[in-house]
Amino acid sequence: MLFALAQEVPAGLLSKMLGVHTSVAVVWQRASGGDWMGYAAEVTARSAIRIGS
Repeated sequence: MLFALAQEVPAGLLSKMLGVHTSVAVVWQRASGGDWMGYAAEVTARSAIRIGS
């Protein structure tokens, strides 16, 4: 069940939900095969656009 959750949510949210350090959530996410790097890149790009506007 934990690995399924790790595949579905970003590591930052997972760490807050479970009360663990973000690095632990990242390890679980990688072990479960979840890939949130695309999501992180998209959020970063949106933030950069707002700052540059």
